[in-house]
Amino acid sequence: MFSRAAMQAMRGVDLAPREVLPSGIAPLDAILPHGGIPRARLSEISGRRSSGKRTLATALCSHAISCGEQVAWIDAHKHGRSGGFYPLPALEFGAPLEQLLLVRVSADDPRHALKAADLLLAAGGAVSLLVIDLPPHALHQPTAQLARLQRGAEKSGATLLFITERPTPSASLGTFIALQLAVRRKASLAHLEVQIIKSKLGKMACGGEVALNEPHSLHLHTTL
Repeated sequence: MFSRAAMQAMRGVDLAPREVLPSGIAPLDAILPHGGIPRARLSEISGRRSSGKRTLATALCSHAISCGEQVAWIDAHKHGRSGGFYPLPALEFGAPLEQLLLVRVSADDPRHALKAADLLLAAGGAVSLLVIDLPPHALHQPTAQLARLQRGAEKSGATLLFITERPTPSASLGTFIALQLAVRRKASLAHLEVQIIKSKLGKMACGGEVALNEPHSLHLHTTL
């Protein structure tokens, strides 16, 4: 049986503001609903291959770790191939990798990643930021498992952040996603364009540009 919040999410009804996890990039937090990625909810960063979506997610993880948050990254990509978690960007952002739990699961069935996420959420609030990095072919996920993760996020207060590769920015994991950011690398290769594609917490028409000027920092110049 779905919780009330889950049923509201399925109907597309806006929920009351929740506590958020700041990104650590002040101008980005300024355009995000309530100043960050929502806790106790499911969010998504999507983009084409090499769009910079993992670079942005890594920056979020690095800031969360620096604030004492417990972070886990579930990598569902085939080992030895491009994509998935790569430690060098995390080191460039200053993330102490000994404080980051990296879980690798089989890429043959993306449901393994959702199962691993469910087990981590069941650990009694041990993880406050959980990144689920799905392979390109994982365009659709079972509704029942997403509903279970939503309930787990509500109970634990964790921020669940999916990383997906989408053929179009408007594609999404579905109704359980409270916030979706689309990332696109600009022609200069030194800038990322971030757009709020979906939000149940307001600020639908906001976007910004992330400048990768230095290996240890992200600078965002917002545009509306």
